[in-house]
Amino acid sequence: MSVKSVQSMKSVMTLLQSEDDDLEVSLDSLVIPPSSRLLHAWDLVGLLAVFHDFLVLPLMLLNLEDSSGTLAMLWIVRVYWLLDLGVCFFKGYVNNEGIAVVRITSVARRYIISWFLLD
Repeated sequence: MSVKSVQSMKSVMTLLQSEDDDLEVSLDSLVIPPSSRLLHAWDLVGLLAVFHDFLVLPLMLLNLEDSSGTLAMLWIVRVYWLLDLGVCFFKGYVNNEGIAVVRITSVARRYIISWFLLD
């Protein structure tokens, strides 16, 4: 290999690395800060979905006749849980030192290690 080809390979690798860094920075801007009202509202809807599931799912064992309202609520809650699976990859958190973490790689790693399998 000539010196020129090695230099050209290094410049390509540098360019690819800078593109990866740019992508990560742009994805970091999508992370929702833990103090966001939007995040609090999303979590409140999640709490209501938990209450709904807690009350309705045991009643489904009784095979009661489903109304259109009941079916609509079941689907709304299902869609919420499906969307929540993706949203959790973008929910910032506060670490043990009390610092808000909004870096996409840290947020996604924490979610995969903690709640992803349960969700």
